[in-house]
This record gives sequence, C-alpha cells and structure tokens, in this order.
Amino acid sequence: MTAHIKTQPPVPDRRRLSLRARMTLWILAISLVIQLAVGVAVLLYQRAAVISYFDTRLLLGASSIASSLAEFRGPVTDEALGRMAAERLPELPFQRFLAVLYRPDGTVEATTLRPPPAPDDARFWSSPAGSVHSGTIASFGSLSAHEPARITTIALGGPPGRGRVLLVAAPGQIAASMLWLAARALMVVVPVGAVASGLAGWLIAGLALRPLKELEDVAGSLTPEAIDAPVAARHVTTETAEVHKQLEDARTRLRAALHAQDRFISNVSHELKTPVAVLLTEAQTLDQSGLTGDQRTFVTSVIDEMRRLGRMVESFLTLTQLRAGKAVTNVRRCSVNDLVMESIAACGGMARQYSVRVEPHLEEEADPGVDGNTELLRIMVDNLIRNAIRFAPGQSRVDVSVTRVESACVVRVRDMGLGLPPEVIDKLFDRYTEPGTASSRGRGYGLGLSIAQGIAELHGGKISAANEPTGGSVFEVRLPAPNAAGPPATPAPTAVA
Repeated sequence: MTAHIKTQPPVPDRRRLSLRARMTLWILAISLVIQLAVGVAVLLYQRAAVISYFDTRLLLGASSIASSLAEFRGPVTDEALGRMAAERLPELPFQRFLAVLYRPDGTVEATTLRPPPAPDDARFWSSPAGSVHSGTIASFGSLSAHEPARITTIALGGPPGRGRVLLVAAPGQIAASMLWLAARALMVVVPVGAVASGLAGWLIAGLALRPLKELEDVAGSLTPEAIDAPVAARHVTTETAEVHKQLEDARTRLRAALHAQDRFISNVSHELKTPVAVLLTEAQTLDQSGLTGDQRTFVTSVIDEMRRLGRMVESFLTLTQLRAGKAVTNVRRCSVNDLVMESIAACGGMARQYSVRVEPHLEEEADPGVDGNTELLRIMVDNLIRNAIRFAPGQSRVDVSVTRVESACVVRVRDMGLGLPPEVIDKLFDRYTEPGTASSRGRGYGLGLSIAQGIAELHGGKISAANEPTGGSVFEVRLPAPNAAGPPATPAPTAVA
C-alpha cells in the first residue's frame, strides 16, 4: 500500500522585506560602492592636482626670485630678499613662505624667516632645477608638523657647491587645507547621492515590479463571480507575457469546470424536483388517523425534511440561473412595504418554530417602490429574514425596516444574536460559506446569502453586512428606486449575475 503524504505549502515569513525593498537596498548598496570608489578616485586625483599646482607655482616663484637676484647689484639683505619674494611669489596659495640665500661657503647671506635651515640641509636639498621635495622647516613651527613643507633649491652663478644657493619653501598645510575642502565636499555629496539613489531605486523597483503586482491582483481576482471576464493586465512585459498566458489558460479551464459544475447542479436539481414533490405530496396526503404518536412524529419529520430538501433544490436552481447570466424577466413596479410584509408572513412558521418575533418597520411617508421581478425580490428578502431567524437567540426579535434614502430604497434586516465573526464578513456572500458560531440553529447549505446577493446585483443593487455596536448583525439591501412614476425600467444584468 502506497502512503500519500500531503505536504503543506510553505508559509511566507512576514518578517522578511518585500521584493521592492530588497531591490531598493541592492540598488542603494551598489550605488554607494560606486560613489565611494569614484570619491576615492576623485580625492587621489585632486591630491595629485593640488600638489602639482602647488609645486608649479612654487617653482615659478623661485625661478623669478633667482632672476631678480642675478640682476641685483650690491649685498642682498633680509629686507631686500623679503621684498623680492613678496613681489615674485603669488599671494595665493603662498600666504606664508621662506626664502634663504646661501653663500658658496654655506653661510646665510639673507633669509625671510629665522631660524633658516642649516647649510648641510640646504646642500642636501640642492637638486636640478624643476624639482620639489618635502621636508621639515623649523621656521614654520606647527604648520610643518601637520604636513611636510614643499621645498625647492636653485643654484646661482655656478654648479651646486661652487656658487650661491637659493632655497624657497612654503608650508604644506595650505595644500592639505585645499584637499580637506575637497574631502568635505565629497562628504556632503555622498549622503545626498545615497538618498537620491535610494529614492531612484524605490521608483525603479516599483516600475520593474508593477507587472508582477498586476498579475498578483489578476490572480486574486479569479473568483467564481468574475471567472467569465478575460485576464486583463495593463503592463504586460516580455518577462510576464508567459505568466499572463498561463493565467488566462488557467482561467479558461476554471471557467469550463465551473460551468460544467453549474450544468450538473442544474440537471440534478431538475431531476430531483419531481421525486421530491411526489414524496412531499404523498407524505402530506397520508392518512394519519390510525397512526400512533411516534408514527405521526415520524411523518411530520419526513414532511419537514422533504420541504427542506425542496427548498435546497429550488436554491440550487435559482443559483444556477443567476450564474447563467439570465436577464430579469417579468419586470414591474412593486411596493417594498408589501414585499416585506409578504416575506414576514411567509417566514412566520419558521419564526414560531425558533421562538423569534419578527417586527416590521415600514416607510410611512411614501411607500418606496422598485422595478424588478417580484418573485426574485421575494426570494431575496425571504433568505435574509430566514438567515436572521436562524442566528437570533430564542425569545428575541428580528427587526425588518424599510427606508428611502435619496435615490435608493434600503431594506435592513437585523438580528439580536452574537454577531458575525470578523474573519467571515468578507466572504459571507460566497457560496457554501457558513458562520461557525454556536448561535446557528438548524442546517444551512451556504446558498441563501449568495442567492440574495446575486438577486440584488441583478437588479442593480447590493447587499452589505456588519455587526451592530449594541449586539447582533445587520444586513442592508440597497436597490435603485425609480425617480418618478412611469413604465418600469428593466435592470441591467451585472457581471456577477
């Protein structure tokens, strides 16, 4: 014997992020990596550009000072060297600088700052023209400690070591400040870019997932009432075209299965009507004069069960007619007050059986009328009243009220029971749905409310259900009322019908 193990579908983890949120995070992460890589590259390039600009300006200034010294006649003093440096070095970026002129013997001839670098250091820094080195200058103090100074030397009047040497230096802190400004700009740009990337990622993910969301809505709309409408999605892409086709094929198969089921129910109901009617007639005409008490009870039970079976068969037939989309026939204008009173009279036996009192509250000022099939409307009101009686406690009442609200006629049926479970309200009008409450009495087949909803929608109206704050539940029917006296208008069949 082969054992069939029924596996449960995986339950989605509600704590997980949605696909749109995950796509947004991925886009944001990739964007941040790119921005950081670009930022590092920009900083490195900016550093090289600042140092190159700084050194070029320093070399030009030093060459200009050397040219001035070559043309200068007489001894060079500190003041004279300071004037030359101030005139030849640009004001920016060299707000502070050092210029030292060394004699061939290594002594200092003139300097702009004290103490100047030692002669040995000056000879060590001596290099071919056009090069700049880093070094520490004591005269710059803390400025040189933060960033090594940029230094260049130029030999005057001969090769290095045989003539005078000009040393020109500037603190590297100025170049560091320029780099810090660039870094601060990137520190502002990266967060702004991250926010912009997050918003762009959220929008892009929404656009990318819109076809999937529409297909999800379409799949959720594949209900028995809307099974005849083709699957329609506004944004079918290349990626979702195959899924759209599969949904349409599934809808077609479900439609065929439901129609076959309705045909089967209709055929079976028609076949059952005759034997049920025959058995009910025979049970009702049975001579009970010679029967005992238990036998009479049995006959009464048979009659009640056959009546119940007959109502079930009629419910099946009515439901299949509504599902077949038949238009309303025999339309005429009828009084809603009379309709409600006839339904209350028809449900009187059931109300007495369950010890429930049905009280009407009619519209007294103007008897509201509606255009429709009186027999179908009677079935609708009967089903609502019978449903209320079934779920009303014993020795309580069911209120049936009729009012005219603007251009609609409203019929409200309220019971004094425990109310409807919240999880049942949304699917209350589906076929074969029964509220699993302890207040239910008798046997129901889950068709009465579905039939009532179908009749209401067939007449252009609707039925809603809710719980009353003071207890019990209320069913409200809204039917379009004619604006003026005249020939009745045939209600247009709805998609549900």
